[in-house]
Amino acid sequence: MRFETPVALWVRVGAVFAAAVLIWLLLVQGLDLLLPSTGRDLLAHTIRAVSATVLTVAAIALACRFLDRRPWRELQLGPPRAGWRFFLLGMVLWLVPAALGWALCTGLGWARVTVTGDAAEVAASLLALVALVICYEALPEELIFRGYLFRNLAERYRTPVVVVAQAALFTLWALCWGGIDGPVRVLLFFTFGLALGACRAATGTVWTGIGFHTAYQVAAQFFTPGTTPLSDGLSRVEGVEPLSAVAFWALPFALGATAVVLGHRARRRVTGLSAV
Repeated sequence: MRFETPVALWVRVGAVFAAAVLIWLLLVQGLDLLLPSTGRDLLAHTIRAVSATVLTVAAIALACRFLDRRPWRELQLGPPRAGWRFFLLGMVLWLVPAALGWALCTGLGWARVTVTGDAAEVAASLLALVALVICYEALPEELIFRGYLFRNLAERYRTPVVVVAQAALFTLWALCWGGIDGPVRVLLFFTFGLALGACRAATGTVWTGIGFHTAYQVAAQFFTPGTTPLSDGLSRVEGVEPLSAVAFWALPFALGATAVVLGHRARRRVTGLSAV
């Protein structure tokens, strides 16, 4: 198939950004109007998760065909069959600093966590939560911001500019559909976008960010009361604010992003030396 010249960059970026806002407005506010009795129950969560992935993939496929006018593979997202290593790498990049933050918070008495469910209940809840997080947040958001938008912005701008720009768009997107309710959430989304952008830039694939994104969302939702019905009654957390700020946010975002960038630079130096 022969593809023509892409339309203007700002049209591509603006159209996909607008589509992302509309999709989440539909999923968050539209579903509440259609199914007012579901609230935040498992049915609503599942419908949102499946719909988010389906609508996002459809929107990006249409953008590739009619705006970029080039095949999907040129987005350089990386095939799923080869992406699991990067997915696991992304999870490790979040989990290791998070474990350090967890130890710090509990060791200093800032937080106390008690798992009240049995092992089978906790395992089942975590597996279901992983699936829903991937479908509702990690996969669609990474495809849009660290996939499509990152790749298109990188055609014209240097990597540091692209990382900051996509983080700003990620934050603006959350503001538009109501995912941000204060300055702390603005900072959370922007720094999260920077960390995810660093994962994308350093490894060249969205799968690292999907792993990082999944690890953060699963932990945050499981240990934050009232976030998801899947974890209700399975844990009790005292001091959720310092635990969230230090163990789930500050240390993983800063250290995880730093580690992936330094690791990428070290690998490039070793590759360069071995080629000499």
